[in-house]
Amino acid sequence: MIRVSAWKECVIAASGQLSGVCDLGKPYEYAVVQVPTLDTTTLVVRASRTATGTGVGLYITHDQTAVPVALNIASGSNFMWIIPLMGVQYLWFYAASAQTSGAVTFYVRGFNGAVKTN
Repeated sequence: MIRVSAWKECVIAASGQLSGVCDLGKPYEYAVVQVPTLDTTTLVVRASRTATGTGVGLYITHDQTAVPVALNIASGSNFMWIIPLMGVQYLWFYAASAQTSGAVTFYVRGFNGAVKTN
């Protein structure tokens, strides 16, 4: 059985770059994110152990190299993205450029892996 959170909205305001905090309700291993149509930008996931502030960059270490959880987005993109959270509850989305086309809403759902029931 996969354990999931409710879908949460996380908005970057018109002409903004940083979304409001997305509180998943409890820590999760992963999140699935519906990424809305954005202006061309680099999108970075930020995280924190508390809901205050603006979070810090979320990095994954692979082969002793820290890699940011980030995407280069082409204008007009609209897709689902699965990101590793490793126990994070609070996250934000940061766009490297202002969203001049208007406010954008991300829909985020935390989930934990399948649990064997028998």
